[in-house]
Amino acid sequence: NILLLLGERQSLVDQIGKVKKVKRQPIFSPRREKEILRKQSAVAKDLGLDRGFIEEFFTAIFRLTRLRQKKLSHVKANAK
Repeated sequence: NILLLLGERQSLVDQIGKVKKVKRQPIFSPRREKEILRKQSAVAKDLGLDRGFIEEFFTAIFRLTRLRQKKLSHVKANAK
């Protein structure tokens, strides 16, 4: 189920956000997002999926991931 996978991904996003905060790494990595999108677009093509849909789908995931990590970072900073 795609919702279960998204839930698992969200948990990983939170963990990665914590690591980025500790290591003082930026939340946004355009190069990494571009590389992921390139790889996933190739997989989508092999599966006969619409490239435009896949690009929009992953772009939304990236945007929501950054937003979540920013919120978590802000909440923890204010909690101190």
